[in-house]
Amino acid sequence: MSPPKAKKPPTARKAPTNGRLREPTPFGALVRDLRIRAGISQAALAHLCGISPGYVGLIETGERGERPSLDIVKRFASALRASIEETELLLRAAGHLGEHERLIRQDRVTVLEAIDGDQRLTASQKAALIATYRAFLPDA
Repeated sequence: MSPPKAKKPPTARKAPTNGRLREPTPFGALVRDLRIRAGISQAALAHLCGISPGYVGLIETGERGERPSLDIVKRFASALRASIEETELLLRAAGHLGEHERLIRQDRVTVLEAIDGDQRLTASQKAALIATYRAFLPDA
């Protein structure tokens, strides 16, 4: 009979911070806030994103997702039905959008202004495009 093997001492873990091993990342905290406001569970969010519920939990607690991929950020934004502003916040928190960058420019032109300003179109082409565009608008 061989002698019993000595047990290994338990591995040391980082000291808990506020009862957790890590602080949530800005991205993880935002995902959690948006998920709770949407009234869905981590499992439901995971299903909508096509990822595991455990991964959602790891992102929310800060164990993973320091800089999630653009694909993951887009999945969360879509699943959470995030507004443009919320999507911008998610992208910024994940490091994919600069502080002053916007998804939609504030100085964008209207469709009618774009048609009218396009020098490549003839007057009759502009008129046809404008008429077609207005036909699709309610109360046109």
